[in-house]
Amino acid sequence: MVYDEEHEMKWFVIEYCRSSGDRTVREVGDSAEAMRLRFEKESTCADGVEVVALCASSLEGLTRTHSRYFCGREVDTLAS
Repeated sequence: MVYDEEHEMKWFVIEYCRSSGDRTVREVGDSAEAMRLRFEKESTCADGVEVVALCASSLEGLTRTHSRYFCGREVDTLAS
């Protein structure tokens, strides 16, 4: 298998409000950073907010494989 930048996996941290469908999406550098940020966000998030760290080849790909997180609006921050 040939490794090239086109097939490099990217890490994303998503905060998702179950009631409104609003979300924040942040691309991060690697799995360690993704998990650190996920745990940091989980420790301060409101009830009803799901925080996930996901890996995909692109944000577009992630919207296909995890579409439930992309039904609402993308916002800068979620209300506490």
